Amino acid sequence: MKKNLVYVLCLFPVLLWAQEISGNWKGTLVFGNQKIALSFGVTELENKLLGHMSIPAQGLNKAKASETLFSDGSLKMNFSAFNITYEGHLVNDSIQGNFIQNDFKIPLVLSRGTLQISRPQTPKPPFNYSSEEIVFVNEKAQIQLSGTLNIPKDLPLKALVVMVSGSGPQDRDGSMFDHKPYELLAHSLASDGVGVLRYDDRGVGASQGDFSTASIETLGEDLSAAVRFLRNRKEFARVPMGLLGHSLGGIIAPKVANEHHDIDFLVLLAAPGLSGDLLMLQQKADIERKMGLSEEQISQGQELMRGIYDLVGKNLNTAQTLQDIDRYLIDIYGELLPEQQRKQLMKQIESAEIMSLIKSDPAAFLETLKIPVLAVNGSLDVQVAATENLRAIEKALPPHPKSSVETLDGLNHLFQEAVTGLPNEYYSIEQTLSPKLLVRIKEWINDLNL
Repeated sequence: MKKNLVYVLCLFPVLLWAQEISGNWKGTLVFGNQKIALSFGVTELENKLLGHMSIPAQGLNKAKASETLFSDGSLKMNFSAFNITYEGHLVNDSIQGNFIQNDFKIPLVLSRGTLQISRPQTPKPPFNYSSEEIVFVNEKAQIQLSGTLNIPKDLPLKALVVMVSGSGPQDRDGSMFDHKPYELLAHSLASDGVGVLRYDDRGVGASQGDFSTASIETLGEDLSAAVRFLRNRKEFARVPMGLLGHSLGGIIAPKVANEHHDIDFLVLLAAPGLSGDLLMLQQKADIERKMGLSEEQISQGQELMRGIYDLVGKNLNTAQTLQDIDRYLIDIYGELLPEQQRKQLMKQIESAEIMSLIKSDPAAFLETLKIPVLAVNGSLDVQVAATENLRAIEKALPPHPKSSVETLDGLNHLFQEAVTGLPNEYYSIEQTLSPKLLVRIKEWINDLNL
C-alpha cells in the first residue's frame, strides 16, 4: 500500500505541470525592422509531452518538435530539422524565453492563444454548386489520387476545368500561408457555371504516391489520369474541357493538352515562358535586387548558379550530377563553404521536380497548340517575371483569334494586390486572389462561347 501511495503522489505533480504548459502559445519575433508571428502547441499523451511550431509567414504549419521537455517551470522544445530551439520559463500565464537558431538568440515571450489570421475571401456556405469527393487512378504509377469535383447546381454546365498546381507538394486547395487560392478559384468558376476538378498532388493529403518522384513528366501523367477520369463519365462526354495551370502547372498543362486532343482551352497563370535555367536565374536576381543586394553580389550569384544549372543540363544521371555539383562548389569555394552548406544547397536542387524545371523548355509545349490560351501574369511577380515570360509565351504560341496574353498591374506571383511582390508579403496580405483575376478568367471563358 505504501508503494502504491508513493507512486501516486509522485505522478500527480508531473501531471499538474503538464496541464499548466499544455495548450496553444503565440508570440512575435522582433529583429531589426522585421516582425514574425509564430505559435507553439504543447499536448500531453501517455505521460509524454508533444510539441509543434507554426510560422505562417514562412509556410510552416505545425512542424513537430523532436523533443519537448518541461520541468520546474522551464520549457525546452527542440526542432532539429530546422536547428531551432525554444527555451523559456513559465511565469504566471506567459513564457519568458529565447528563440535560438544556429546559436543565435532572440528574446521571445509567449502568451496563451492562437494566431488570428484574416482570410476574408475563403469561401463560406451556402454554395450554389455540389462538391463530390472523387478518386482516380494513375495506372502507370499505380497510385490513387484524391480530389474534389465542384459542379454548378442551378446553372447549365458550360465547361469543365482541371486545375494544375504550382511547384512543391500542394493540396487540392493550394493551401499556403492560410490562403486557399485553388478553392477560391473553384468557387468562383463553379458559381459561374464552370465545373472544376482539383486534386491533392501525389503524396499529399489523401493522394497516394511519393512527391519526391514528382517531375514535370510524372505530374503530367497524374494530370492525364484526371482528364481521362472526367472523360470516362458519361454526363461529361460532350462538355468542353480546359486546363488551368499555375506557375509550374503552366508548363504541365500545355504538355498534357498536346497529348489529349479533347482539351478545348488553356488558362495559364504566372506560367514560365523562358527555359527553366533562365527562369530561375532571373528569379534569383529579381528577388535579390528587391532585397537590396548590390549588383556585384547579384552578378556573383548568377555566375555560381549558371555553372550549377549547366551541370544539371549536361547529365541525365542525378547521382552523377550531384557529384559534379559538389566538386564544382569545392573547386570554387574550398573550405570557405562548409560541407553542411554545400549539402543544403544540393538538397534544394536534387528533387526530381527542380531538376526537371531547370531542364524544361516551355516553348516546346506551346508551339504545337491549336486551342485558345489565356496567359496572365502579375506585374509585380518576382518568381516568374511578367515581361520576359509573357513575351516568350506570346512568341511561342501559334496565332489564334481567341488567345490572349495579359499583364495585370500590381499583382504578385500569387495574384494578390501587393506592394513589392516579394514572397515575404504573401502571408501579410489578407487578400487571397485579386478580383481582377477572377473576373478576367470568367470573362475570357464566357467569350469562348463553348
